[in-house]
Amino acid sequence: MSGIGSLLLLISLNFYASPRYTTGVVNEPFSIDVTVESEHMKDIPEPVQPSIPNFSFVGKSVSTSTSISIINGKMKSTYTRTYTYTYIPQKKGTFTIPPFKLSYKGKIYKTEPFTVHIGEGKSEREPAQTLSPIFIRTIVSRKKVYRGEGILVEYKLYSRKPITGISPSNSPEYDKFWKEDVYTPKTLSTDIEVYRGIRFYTITLKKLLLYPLETGSIKIPAPGYNVQVESGDFFDFFGKTYSVKAESPVINVMPLPEPVPDDFTGGVGEFTARAYFEKDTVMTGEGANLVLEMKGKGNIRFITAPEIRSTTGIHIYSPEEEVKAKPTETGDQGRKLFKYLMVCTSPGIKTLKPISISYFSPSKRTYVKLKLNIPPLVVYGGTRQEKKGEKIKGTDIAYIKTGVNMEKNFRLIPVWVPVLLIFFTILPLGMVLYDIERRKSERDIGYARLKKLPGITKKAFRELKNAMLKKDEEEFLKVLYKLLLDFIKYRFNVEAYGMTVEEIQSTLRAKGFEEALIERFINLIRVCEERRFTPVKEGIDMDWLYRETREVINGIA
Repeated sequence: MSGIGSLLLLISLNFYASPRYTTGVVNEPFSIDVTVESEHMKDIPEPVQPSIPNFSFVGKSVSTSTSISIINGKMKSTYTRTYTYTYIPQKKGTFTIPPFKLSYKGKIYKTEPFTVHIGEGKSEREPAQTLSPIFIRTIVSRKKVYRGEGILVEYKLYSRKPITGISPSNSPEYDKFWKEDVYTPKTLSTDIEVYRGIRFYTITLKKLLLYPLETGSIKIPAPGYNVQVESGDFFDFFGKTYSVKAESPVINVMPLPEPVPDDFTGGVGEFTARAYFEKDTVMTGEGANLVLEMKGKGNIRFITAPEIRSTTGIHIYSPEEEVKAKPTETGDQGRKLFKYLMVCTSPGIKTLKPISISYFSPSKRTYVKLKLNIPPLVVYGGTRQEKKGEKIKGTDIAYIKTGVNMEKNFRLIPVWVPVLLIFFTILPLGMVLYDIERRKSERDIGYARLKKLPGITKKAFRELKNAMLKKDEEEFLKVLYKLLLDFIKYRFNVEAYGMTVEEIQSTLRAKGFEEALIERFINLIRVCEERRFTPVKEGIDMDWLYRETREVINGIA
């Protein structure tokens, strides 16, 4: 029904009702417009009025109009017939006007019911038509929140006339919020809504999940759009263009209550937690991952790792973080994992003290403490017992069987046996070296990530090439954005997916890179965010972005 950059509305039959005023006065005329829109009016009957208690029907009038538009070289005619029904309210109060009905070709159409307020004085009458013919509402899920509590923000366009084109005119910075995209339509579909008694064409431009980073009164940023609508003039092929800016409501962000518990890790929402080992039996010197899992709904990406200290015979390393969550209309939902590498230097059943994690619950308005018992870890020694006919040499690597007369049997050994002996001598050595490398990777997360970086980068550039061949701009931007964040994560051993652009910029500056190179890298991230999260996109230069990315990454690598 619609395409990027232009929107074509095809209507078979629309049927709706709206009052002339949102309020009325006792014993004074009150009019309701009931409208039928179609590409023709042949055989379409008159609507059936509902029974409206406390309203007396006094008469009706009918008007008809035609609009012709040419879009993409095609002519389209739309006929509109409006029935104006006039009533006299008999008493004051708030009343719901039932649906009007229309039966056409075996189908029953109904208008949406609406509410009107009837008073006694003329000062209470309020024209519904005072609303602007085109505007953008900023709808927020709540206007009073705690710091770190998510807010759903919806930008919705309203127009009295059909919309034929739309493009963003400005994209504001959300510097006082952590922003996540919930919904950005690939194609802009149009609905019809009666708002404050007036019928509008509406488009949901985008939905965001915002987490305030500061306290106090904060304005929601207002994006702007250029909106093209039908003019109703046959000779005006392009319609009329409006520059529209969204509303900027103010929200009140409250600080978290004092005192803050010592074990508070930043969570605001509703969460559960558990602790477990990925494998609960290991050998001495072998690594085991202790996993703390936070699961629930809220600012789960902001939760930091609780401290678990090393103890006698157990070395515990800084955790690696992994987030598996997605933004929804009710907040981020999913889980966050903290993986602590533990290396035990002596055998036995190893136990750690229970730990506690506190989060703030906005619904309960208090902190909730979660107590976690860490399961025991069984650690075996690195030796094995002798079997009959074997003697253990060294520790647990070489086992040499005794009682073999090598001198007597040497002349019977075929030529290929020495080759095998050499092979089986080199193979264990290679396995030992591999094991040393594996253990180093387990103990040093930064080293392990750095080893993975070349493979991740090569794979990403192959995917970028494929997207270029397919001319798939959306896939290209998705892969490029992931490549940039993965590069920061694996190159510098930081959680890039939880960082702002400013924090990434600071990380690069701290590493001593040239400012010009840093700006080029940050510019690539911003291009990805702006292009991916705007509802209408112009064409991008994939060749230039590909070359620029290679140069910048080579400069930082």
